[in-house]
Amino acid sequence: MIRLTFLLLPLTLFSFMFFDFPLSQSIENSEFLGMPIINLLSKSIKPSFHLALWIVAPSICLILNKKNLLSRCLLFSKVIISSYILSAIIKIILARARPSLWISEGISGFTYINMNKLFHSFPSSHTVVAFALASTLSFINKKLIWPSFFLASFLSFTRVILNEHFLSDLFAGAFIGIIIAQLICKQKKMSK
Repeated sequence: MIRLTFLLLPLTLFSFMFFDFPLSQSIENSEFLGMPIINLLSKSIKPSFHLALWIVAPSICLILNKKNLLSRCLLFSKVIISSYILSAIIKIILARARPSLWISEGISGFTYINMNKLFHSFPSSHTVVAFALASTLSFINKKLIWPSFFLASFLSFTRVILNEHFLSDLFAGAFIGIIIAQLICKQKKMSK
């Protein structure tokens, strides 16, 4: 899976060079009737929601005295917290303008070290967390690899449909999420 993951890097670059702006412009000019549903789905994978959920989940496992479940909850917590923090750091350092800023004011590209959320497009934190979760689920149960990655892809593309991110933000986010999860899951496997 790691080898396939590295295919996301040329896709990120290719998308950045050829698809990001035309796709964003065509989404802005279209009227999609399913937008409220897409918006709701997109909010369901909000990174801060998952961050809170996976901090609370291990506590519940401790209370219920479920050791195997606790181990998995801690794994998910570690993956989500790590992916969320890393994506936030990258966003601040690279500071890429969001599609809405490009459409409304013509501002695009990377500004480097910016705390303004309008410049936190790259990478998509939603995508980083969704793909980190999908990778972790597939590590725990190989039968979940296709459904988890399909769901992560679908939910990630809602960010492009809502014009919150460019397509290259998703490819980079997927790459980062998968790599973080793989590193943490391998570490867990070696410590057994």
